[in-house]
Amino acid sequence: MKWILLSMFVCFINRSFAVVTLSNVSVSSAEKKYPKLFVKTQEGFQWSHASLNISGTFTVDKNLLVANCTLLLAPEAKIMIAAGNTFTLRSDGEGQTLLKAGDKIMWDGIYIQGSAAHLVSSSASKGQQTTIQDARNAIVSQNGGDFLVERTILQKNNKDIVVTIYPTVNHTGRVRESILQTGTGTLLPFFTGNILNAPLPRTNMGIQLTRVKDIQIGDASAGVGANLFDNMDVGISSIGSKLKIYNNNFQNITSFGNGKA
Repeated sequence: MKWILLSMFVCFINRSFAVVTLSNVSVSSAEKKYPKLFVKTQEGFQWSHASLNISGTFTVDKNLLVANCTLLLAPEAKIMIAAGNTFTLRSDGEGQTLLKAGDKIMWDGIYIQGSAAHLVSSSASKGQQTTIQDARNAIVSQNGGDFLVERTILQKNNKDIVVTIYPTVNHTGRVRESILQTGTGTLLPFFTGNILNAPLPRTNMGIQLTRVKDIQIGDASAGVGANLFDNMDVGISSIGSKLKIYNNNFQNITSFGNGKA
């Protein structure tokens, strides 16, 4: 994984700003339209407590760090991370980054488009964890889309992480010290095509793998906390995949019982 970012656009707060709605735009086009919302830095760390509405497709075509922001996503909205770019979600102790539905219908999810595209989601502390919720498929790795999810809560999603076919090269995606759960309250209804479906009773899957050559879930390194899979139909689904599972706790998964791996 390449975490050295040569340049980054950072979601930045000016408390006099009204809430901005971004509809079917990219980082490049949004930066031109709303220049005061984006600050270019070398490291990408910045004070930030902005609230943004996103509808349609938001394309990450430049490295983007979102720190301590709330992103409200419209029904079926999606975030696409283009190859060669990193999308970072961070809660740095000064606040929380939260992605959730802006309406009473699920949004689509975050799509990582290939092994040269990267998603990083992290938190400085367990008190205010980066949270991704209310999505049909919260994180989707396509063609080896790379991700590091640590100290993050994924909740109230139909599926938390989906890894699609990647059969020839080891997958670099990692999940550690995170909580994947249904959470409290009810899930939201969701679209499939033009059909609005009733909410699922709880999260269907924590992680779904389909024909993935080799991937690791959890981290057995000293000092690294466990992942928790709680209250869902299936914790990890693996079809035609090779995986290593370390330091994960499973509870309230009635399809298979409770246990650890």
